[in-house]
Amino acid sequence: MGESANQHTMLTERQENLLFALIREHIRSAEPVGSSTIVEKHGFDVSPATIRIELGALEDQGYITQPHTSAGRIPTEAGYRHFVERMLAKGETLPAAKMKVTLPKDAEQAVKVVAKQLAEGTGTAVFVGFRPRHVYYTGLSLLFSQPEFQELGRIASFSAVIDKLDEVVERVFPKVDSKVTVWLGRENPFGGLCATVVTRYGSGQHAGVIGLLGPLRMDYERNWQLLSAAQHLLERV
Repeated sequence: MGESANQHTMLTERQENLLFALIREHIRSAEPVGSSTIVEKHGFDVSPATIRIELGALEDQGYITQPHTSAGRIPTEAGYRHFVERMLAKGETLPAAKMKVTLPKDAEQAVKVVAKQLAEGTGTAVFVGFRPRHVYYTGLSLLFSQPEFQELGRIASFSAVIDKLDEVVERVFPKVDSKVTVWLGRENPFGGLCATVVTRYGSGQHAGVIGLLGPLRMDYERNWQLLSAAQHLLERV
C-alpha cells in the first residue's frame, strides 16, 4: 500500500467515483481496467485524457496500480479498503438480498444448507464455527476456480490457509459480533492474499460464526448483502 494511501489522502468526488467504477469493473472482469473501458461503461462525462490524469493521481496515492504487462490498472489493498469502508458506512442502505431455502429442523444441518447456498451464490469458500472447536467449510472448489488461483503458487499458499482454518476460526470466534465485518489483506487473520466477510448468527446454544473467504477481488457489496440475508435466515434456527 502506498504511503499516502496509509495517510488517507482525501479524494475528490470524481476520483472516488472513478476508483469505485474501476473496482467494480475489475471485480466483474478480473482483468486490468483501462480508461476507455471506464468512459464507455460508467458514463463519465469527461474525456479519456482527463480520466487518465485522474487515474494517475489515484495511482500516485496508492489506491490503484498498473501491472507492468498491461495498459490497464487494478485496485491495491488500500483501494479495496477505501471502497469497503465507504460501503460499510452505508450499511443498511445497501439493497437487501433474499435467500430462498427450506431449512431442515436440525439446527446444525440448517446452517450447513445455508452455507452451501452462500458458497454457490458468492463463488467463495464459506466457513462456519458452530463452536470454537467445531468448524465446517464448503465451497473450496468454487473458490479455486476463481482466476486468482490459476497460478499453482497461489493455490499452494491458499491451501496453507485452509489447513489452518480450524485454528484461525477458534482464535477469532470470540471477537466476531453480529455486525457484518470485512477483513482484508494484511489485517485478515486468514492471510494477506484473501478477504473475509464474517458475522455472528443466532443466540444461546445455537450461536455461531459464519464467514465468506475469497480473493481480494470479491464482490463486497453482493457478499455483504447475501451474508446479511443468511444471518437473518439463521435467526429462525
